[in-house]
Amino acid sequence: MLGASTLIHGAVVRNSILHREVILEEGVELENCIVLDSVVIRRGAKLRRAIIDRYNVIPAGSRIGYDRDADGERYHVCDSGIVVIPDRESQRRPPRNVKNRNFTSDYSIFTA
Repeated sequence: MLGASTLIHGAVVRNSILHREVILEEGVELENCIVLDSVVIRRGAKLRRAIIDRYNVIPAGSRIGYDRDADGERYHVCDSGIVVIPDRESQRRPPRNVKNRNFTSDYSIFTA
């Protein structure tokens, strides 16, 4: 499945979903992947069983989803082996402070 404005330049895509404005350069191979908005995957990168969140640029020659230990050092790897690459913006934002969101911490209303 391909989203609007997605460009594929000599890449191979198998059993994958590409959202809008994704660019795949020459020699890219995707297998069983979900690629969200505005992602660029550079020349010769190979990805399998991966979810790539928006606004990421995957460097040329990258191999993601082939070596669980190497992937685990850089990204989150689920128990099932799926590699999750968060969006670049979320990696730069500080964690949200739940107290400022007006949530109650009084859980007594849930006890009998």
